[in-house]
Amino acid sequence: MTNHIKYKHSLLMPQLGSAIKSSLSREEDPSPGTSQSQSQPQSELLPPTPILPGSSEASLSQKYQQNIEESFVVQWSHEDSRSKIVSVAIGEMIALDYQPLSMVENTGFKNFMKKVKPKYNLPSRKFFTDNIIPRLYEETKTEIRKGVLSAAAISVTTDLWTNINNMESFLSFTAHWFDDSFKFHHAVLQMTHFPVTHTAMNIRNCLKEILTLWDINSDKIHAIVRDNGRNVAKAIDDSIFNGVPCFTILYNWPFMLH
Repeated sequence: MTNHIKYKHSLLMPQLGSAIKSSLSREEDPSPGTSQSQSQPQSELLPPTPILPGSSEASLSQKYQQNIEESFVVQWSHEDSRSKIVSVAIGEMIALDYQPLSMVENTGFKNFMKKVKPKYNLPSRKFFTDNIIPRLYEETKTEIRKGVLSAAAISVTTDLWTNINNMESFLSFTAHWFDDSFKFHHAVLQMTHFPVTHTAMNIRNCLKEILTLWDINSDKIHAIVRDNGRNVAKAIDDSIFNGVPCFTILYNWPFMLH
């Protein structure tokens, strides 16, 4: 028992030292008239000391065992299941908090990860660009598609705008729907590059392409909310969809003219 504690639980020896010495003295010098068979078993002389969660003994024991288990592993590979969990969590943080992918190359973030996960081998920015972000995109797209296809009706908001920095145009397509539990959902299904001229026909064709891409039947569209641009209004009015002008734009239109 003594050797076991000494070599297997050396960090706990200070707490058990007095009990061990007491048991050894009783074994070597038994009381007169008391035979070895009549003495108490050694297990009774060394009552187990409970280690409560959060105590210093538990921390020492956990740290000691963790070092033994991981002593043969320098760093986890990128294919290790533990690395995948951390990498996906970092990818989700980048997406949810609108952080740049270059964050994983920042010195402060690298030092932080070394502190919280020393065994985690932080991948490069390219790894997240080529693996983690596309995976999260496909998983999110699949979930959104299920919600859209299961909805009884969908309302859409769309807008066509131009980036003043590079004069590139984009058309947005956002779906809004209620699920079977009457819980409201909305998702940007598409932010499409619009390099062609902003004619009503081109806008109408682009809207149809988005519906086809997401397998949405035209009869499921309840209404398309739009701005007051003549080309957008004509594109929807000339289609089978019900166009609704945006109330906020109509309300603020007099103030926007000044």
